[in-house]
Amino acid sequence: MDNDKEAARYQPETFQPSVISSQPQVSIHQCAVSHWSSNTLDCCDDCGICLCGTFLACILEGKVAQDHGKSCCLAFLPGSSMALRTSIRHKYRTEVRLAR
Repeated sequence: MDNDKEAARYQPETFQPSVISSQPQVSIHQCAVSHWSSNTLDCCDDCGICLCGTFLACILEGKVAQDHGKSCCLAFLPGSSMALRTSIRHKYRTEVRLAR
């Protein structure tokens, strides 16, 4: 009888595969693209910003970065202008179009 217990203890367990009845689904959400609402020379409407952008561009870029939750020191890093612009365009889902 002890041999039967020993034999039962060493019997391999039976494998029962689990059946997957549904796969995870991917959902795609479409967001509306916003369009730029100002013209090229509309920056001249605010003389302070226009002058700051013309003569102190890094200060203006630092202010824009700060307004969007980034460090104002971002303006002094190489390539940061493009990264900041891309980040803002992505945030507001602004469509990029080349001038015609």
